[in-house]
Amino acid sequence: MTTHLTSPIPASLKAALAQPFAPEQIEFLPKDVRRNKAGALVCRALPYANKRIYEDRLNELAFGLWSIPYVSPFQQGNKLIVPVTVSLYGVPHTDYGEAFIMLKTRKGAERENENSATEAYSQGFRRACAHFLLGRYLYNLASLWLPYDGDANRLALSEGERIAWVEKLYLKAGLSARPTQHSVPQQRTEHPAPERRQAPEVQASPPDVQAPSPKAPAVQPSETVLTDTIPAPTTKGQLASLEKLRQYLNITTPLPNPLGYEQAAELLQAYSQQYQQRPKAASSSQPRVNTLFVEWIRTTVQHDPERIARICKHYQIARLENLTHEQSRDLTQRLKHTKQNATPQGTHPSASTVARH
Repeated sequence: MTTHLTSPIPASLKAALAQPFAPEQIEFLPKDVRRNKAGALVCRALPYANKRIYEDRLNELAFGLWSIPYVSPFQQGNKLIVPVTVSLYGVPHTDYGEAFIMLKTRKGAERENENSATEAYSQGFRRACAHFLLGRYLYNLASLWLPYDGDANRLALSEGERIAWVEKLYLKAGLSARPTQHSVPQQRTEHPAPERRQAPEVQASPPDVQAPSPKAPAVQPSETVLTDTIPAPTTKGQLASLEKLRQYLNITTPLPNPLGYEQAAELLQAYSQQYQQRPKAASSSQPRVNTLFVEWIRTTVQHDPERIARICKHYQIARLENLTHEQSRDLTQRLKHTKQNATPQGTHPSASTVARH
C-alpha cells in the first residue's frame, strides 16, 4: 500500500519565512546607468537583500534544520552557472545563479571577473530560498530610477534616503513599512514522511537577467515510496542537523540505533525547541524612540524620502529610530508649527520649509 507524501515543513514556518525583511536590510542594485533630461546620472535600482540576511532568517527560524549540499558548477559560453540546493526540513529546492566570467572595461578591453563565483552562488542561493517563500516578495517590488554617482560607481543616496525609498516601495506594494516580528514555529506533534523530491527547475529570474538553459541537472530527482511495513530511513540532512544541534546544546547521550525518519524528526523538533528557548542577550541597539512616534513622523511628512532624509541630516542621525527624546520633542514642535502655518487651502509645506526640519 502506497502512502501519500506531504511536506514536513510546518505552516507556521512557511508564514514566518514569507515575512518581509526590515527596510534597513534592503539594498539597491544599480542597472542601466544613463543621463536624464536634466543631464544628471541616474540608474534603474533593483531592491535586494544580502545573502547573509537570508542566512540569519533561516538560522533564527530553523537553526540546524537547513543545509546547502554541494552541487558542481558548470560553464555556458562566457557565463558561470552555479546550481545551489537549499534543503529545509529535508525538503530540497534547487535554482541557478549566473555571472559573466570575462568583463569588458570602458576602453573595450577584456578582464577577468574575479567575483564571478561569489556573485553566481549568492544569486542561486537567494533564488533557491525563494522556493521556500523567503525573499520571494522582492521579485514583486517595482524598480526605481535613482541618482547615480559615476565617480564612486554607486547610488548617490544617504542611508536615510535609501531606507525611505524602501519604505515607500513597501507601502506601494501593500506591505508594512515596519514588518511585524515573526514568531518561531512551535513544536509539532505529528511528523509526516518526507515530500517526494522534484527535479530541479529554474526559478524565474529578475527582469534584468534571463534564466540560463542549463545542461543536464547536476541534482538527479529521486523517488521515495513508503509502505506500511517498511519504516522510512533517516536522511543525510537529518543526521547533519542533529549533529549540529547536539554540539550546540552540548548533548552527549548517544542517538538511538537504529534511528528512523519519524524518530529523527521528533528529535529535531525537540532540539530546535530547546535552541529557540535558550536565553538571549539583550540587544545593544534598542530604538531610542518608540515605533508609533516614528510612524507618526513618516505619516506627517507623507513618507517623502527627501523630507525624511533632510530630518535625518538636520539631527545628524542615520534613521528616524535614532532620534533622542529631546530631539523628538523638538521635531514634534517643528512639525506642528509647520502644520499650523499651512495655507487655508490645505496645501503642503514647501520644500524650503521642510528643509529646516
